[in-house]
Amino acid sequence: MIRELAGWQSLRSIGNSQLAKLSYLIPLLGYFILFNGEIVKSLQLHTSFCTGGCNVTWRLQFFYFGGCAFAIATGIYAMRCPTIVKGYESASELYNNNQGFLSDERNFTILVKRAEYEGARIVSTDIFAEMKRVHPTSKAAMLPGMAARLYEGSNRARPIARYLCLVLFAIGGVLLGVPALKTFVDVARLSATQLGL
Repeated sequence: MIRELAGWQSLRSIGNSQLAKLSYLIPLLGYFILFNGEIVKSLQLHTSFCTGGCNVTWRLQFFYFGGCAFAIATGIYAMRCPTIVKGYESASELYNNNQGFLSDERNFTILVKRAEYEGARIVSTDIFAEMKRVHPTSKAAMLPGMAARLYEGSNRARPIARYLCLVLFAIGGVLLGVPALKTFVDVARLSATQLGL
């Protein structure tokens, strides 16, 4: 199960999302706002903002560090995820969108070499010779299988980066989820108290 979760294909739904791309702003906002001594000092001058001291709350710290974990994972995803997986949700989408391009053996060979450069582990060095043995009479029948092999090889490329992304996305999710869950519980308790439950 972990192996499937750590495939680039599983990580692409998070890594390609706008929310993940916006997470790059969290470290900057944290530096300029949350952990900036001048802003904290300014807030301390205005007692209406800070009653009982103006410290950064644990919820904001969880938000900051969770956002940083997401930002780092998104950066690793952007730099290390193979372009085939970033651009296509599945092997069938890769094949369907590029059927004409892939039918030219030279183009497919270039694509295989690029995937191997990006870390894909293609089992056979001559994918065309192997597929011709399976489908000796039909080049069209070979292409979906070759696209699937290419996609799967790209999906499993760069295992250290994949697992690191998975761990950082999970840590970020937990750090962002804990304050949200705590707030939900607090609001539910307050609502139940006010309703007399």
